Amino acid sequence: MRTCVVLLTALAVSATPAAWGQLGSMDLLSALESGHVRGAFFGNGESSVRAYLERDEFGPGEVTVEPGTQFFAQFGGGGGGRGRTQGMGALGQTNIDFSDRSFASVDIPTVCTDIGLPAPTVADAMIPTAPPDVWMAQLLALPALTEAPHGAFQIAAWAIANNPPGPAVQGLAAQWVRQAAQGELTAEETRTRVSELFIQAQALLRLAGCEPAAFRLFQAPAQ
Repeated sequence: MRTCVVLLTALAVSATPAAWGQLGSMDLLSALESGHVRGAFFGNGESSVRAYLERDEFGPGEVTVEPGTQFFAQFGGGGGGRGRTQGMGALGQTNIDFSDRSFASVDIPTVCTDIGLPAPTVADAMIPTAPPDVWMAQLLALPALTEAPHGAFQIAAWAIANNPPGPAVQGLAAQWVRQAAQGELTAEETRTRVSELFIQAQALLRLAGCEPAAFRLFQAPAQ
């Protein structure tokens, strides 16, 4: 009888959530590849991706979404049939704690990596992949070191991903500024705040190891 009691106690301990995280912490892509974590990802507008994650009893105690992890909209039925939408890059590191649960729903902060395309919505299934290049990964890791606003990160990300001309982004930045101020800005105040975002974006690029002058976004228009 004592042997049975000890065996049952051991089984009960092994089934508790505290015992589940034997794999420790894993990054999202490794966790998905291991098969111990399953996930579904959907568009959530211009600044995040909605993730639904479930892990088995042998899965990690924590899953991390590493900076720069790229999310692409799935084409076809999974993509909502709306055609191509923005890709999204994970902004900063998102830590998802599984120490006491097996399911999690979380919004992953992101920036857009495809200027001019519509933002993905809940109708768009997203596929996570590795960062497209080292510069983007380094840029999107900077929230751990700086408190620059999302708009500055977005401008810098577009410079790396799309290299658009300045006027194309200045108009979008002006819209963000006016929306944040609920329209209560003069034209001069709007230009000043847009200029500040561009200055902050250049500083971020330098921190990421890029020279802003190499991008059309920060070059003077040709005469």
